[in-house]
Amino acid sequence: MSMGIGTIMEAEKVVMIVNGASKAGVVKEMVEGPMTSDLPGSWMGLAGSRAELIVEAGAAAELNLA
Repeated sequence: MSMGIGTIMEAEKVVMIVNGASKAGVVKEMVEGPMTSDLPGSWMGLAGSRAELIVEAGAAAELNLA
């Protein structure tokens, strides 16, 4: 399923589950990069406590966790 920015902003709760090392680059862009319409998940931060991101180790491999 895909979500647009409007869906993310209007949702009562947004849960995104990311699995697999092949998604690591996209997860990094989404979490650490700028908000962009090319990557609607990058707007999840604006949802505040309504957003939950669950990322397994492989998909989180490129994140700067310091």
